[in-house]
Amino acid sequence: MMEPIDAFYRLCECLKTDNKVEEVSKMFSSFERDSNRVSFVMELLRQYNILTLPLCRKDKKSDTIAAEYRMQGNRAYQQKDDRKALSLYNRGIAFSPVVQLADTEGDSNELSLGFANRSAVAFSLGDSASCLKDIDLAFKYRYPANLHYKLLERKGKCFLRMNRFEDAFETFTGALKALELASLPAEKCQSVKKQIIELQGKTESRNAATEKPYLFSLQQKLPRKTYQESNEIVCACDAVEIKYSQDMGRYIQASKNLNPGCITGESFWKVYKIATYNCHNLFIFLSIFKSQFFLEDKMCGNHRMTGDVIAIERPYASVLLDNAYYTHCYNCLLRCNALIPCETCSMVMFCSDKCRNEGLEKSHSVDCSILAPLTRYGIDKMGMLAVRIILTAAAYGKKLNELISEIRSFEMETSADKRTKGFSKDGKYHSDEYTTIYHLVGNTDKRTVGDLFKRAVNAACILHCFEEYSDFFNPENASSNKQLPDSGKNKGSEGHQSPQDFQKEAKLIVGGLLLRHLQNLPCNAHEVSEFIHISAVTQNKEKFDLDMIEIGAAAYSFLSLINHSCDPNVVRNSHCGSTAVLRVIKPIKKGEQVFDNYGYHYATHSLEERQLHLSSQYFFRCMCEPCTGNWPLYVSLPSAQLLLKCTHCSAMLEDNFPTNPSEGNLVTCTMCKGVNDVVKRKKVLMESSDRFMENISAVLRGHTEGVATSLVTHLTLLHENVLRPWKEYNDCQEALKQCFNFLGNCYTI
Repeated sequence: MMEPIDAFYRLCECLKTDNKVEEVSKMFSSFERDSNRVSFVMELLRQYNILTLPLCRKDKKSDTIAAEYRMQGNRAYQQKDDRKALSLYNRGIAFSPVVQLADTEGDSNELSLGFANRSAVAFSLGDSASCLKDIDLAFKYRYPANLHYKLLERKGKCFLRMNRFEDAFETFTGALKALELASLPAEKCQSVKKQIIELQGKTESRNAATEKPYLFSLQQKLPRKTYQESNEIVCACDAVEIKYSQDMGRYIQASKNLNPGCITGESFWKVYKIATYNCHNLFIFLSIFKSQFFLEDKMCGNHRMTGDVIAIERPYASVLLDNAYYTHCYNCLLRCNALIPCETCSMVMFCSDKCRNEGLEKSHSVDCSILAPLTRYGIDKMGMLAVRIILTAAAYGKKLNELISEIRSFEMETSADKRTKGFSKDGKYHSDEYTTIYHLVGNTDKRTVGDLFKRAVNAACILHCFEEYSDFFNPENASSNKQLPDSGKNKGSEGHQSPQDFQKEAKLIVGGLLLRHLQNLPCNAHEVSEFIHISAVTQNKEKFDLDMIEIGAAAYSFLSLINHSCDPNVVRNSHCGSTAVLRVIKPIKKGEQVFDNYGYHYATHSLEERQLHLSSQYFFRCMCEPCTGNWPLYVSLPSAQLLLKCTHCSAMLEDNFPTNPSEGNLVTCTMCKGVNDVVKRKKVLMESSDRFMENISAVLRGHTEGVATSLVTHLTLLHENVLRPWKEYNDCQEALKQCFNFLGNCYTI
């Protein structure tokens, strides 16, 4: 495979050779508009013929390549490496030319063989539904008649495994009939026939197959928001609001008390305030808290113990990472064991005909032809997401005129209210409208000339792919815009732009938009993730592996408004593919700011590392408590000597260990003079801690029902009573986050 073209490096080398680096840098830095920056760089790339280099069409269908992948899959399957075999079969299917179904005659084809072989992997994995789907697809694409008996036998086994006895009996009958067409030696034929008859007998005796049940699962249920819908933020509840300050820009603030349990924030704080008014009532608090949890847990139905859900946001645009092209659906981003290919390119696959048709009606009608060139130019996930944003905003080229008109209106905006940037005319913040993405901060004024120049080169390469390998700027699309009022230049005879002039302006504006998003996405885009839970038995011992993997990238305008903390109070989970669910992971009081984590947590990254990455990518210096207090990494977090906080003012109690019997168990806070029964509080915490340790192994096994309630209780006790940093606080918070992970994009085997 040809190496990616590093257009930026090539251009820099050409400029060095001609001694034009300083001249070009000075001229480039004089531009104030992104569109002019990209236009300038585009001319340079063309001047040095960098955009005319040959491209490797690695997306072209090929029977030869498909057959090679299928044979590799066969070897992996024989070695009982089902996951590797599945991936290789998928690649083979993706590269297989799609046969015309009207042609019912002819030899077998790679597509049918690929589906048939992949069905064996699905059966081995215990995925009967995918196995049945692949068998039907193999038949649809003319699987050889002399081998039909194999697939029918496998299909019957699937029905038997699913206790569909009538279907199994009928299918085994068909397999016996198909066996007559098989070119098998007599002895082999009799052996196969005997085996099928035995299986058919199981259907009559209703004797279900004993194969292990399929463990693969994907959660696809969205929770409900805990509170009423916000009147201003469409994707969020009314417990949060958008604020603005000169120092922090826009940020999200709690307008109600929030907590990590399903019990409502108002109820929680009311119960806690009453119960802890006197320090002797902690046991009362626990009993009330437990009963209130149970009551509201029932009210939440199937969504119990999902924490305070303050936002459920679908992305404006999302993309699948290239390393997931052969494991996940390109349209909905869900994992699938029975993917079907794009009929034109070999790069992406879909989970169903519905998703394939939807994908082709949308972005893939354009990016099908430009994915390979974009890859050749080394465009990364942020570049791919910028492409998807432009395709979405312009309705894949069909509404390019409306996008251009919208950009003109943005440029003429004079509103001084920075808090409401991107709000619609109805006074609301809509995540599904382009204006919210357009107005995200890009930190252009904080970037170096070199940084902007490199991003402009990438934008120019993407624009070149649009121009040369797609019909995004098709003159027919432009001609439909003849009634679009001119921007003030190049007016036609009737005072409107000609199609040619509109097309020229459209390319200029789209180039600028690409560069705009290549600046604001690194500061605002979020990953789409999948939680992997693997349970296995090795040497008579259970082994559990938990891992979070990135499968895509998405643009969420509301989530982008949440500021960073190295000790966040909310967590994001991907659900149903790319939908983001925002949950609370520690109590947040009304008026406090909601904090997300941008990938640099105090427990896993040193202070120097956090500050370096946050300043270089996000252009700010973090001043959260772990940073200002220089909290240690997880391995060095304190865990031996428990330090309590005053229940009245939250200050650290200087005397955590009373020794004067005459004073009993009471300690007086030196700050507020409040009285604290530290012995009783420590006893409650120790008992709760013992229950917490018992729950850890259950979470690792994926048994979260009933466990999350206990985790929230323990986390709340720690939050209100223990001085941080404290290792067990982190452990409990991580365990609760794992419970949330099981509710989202969870892949369990």
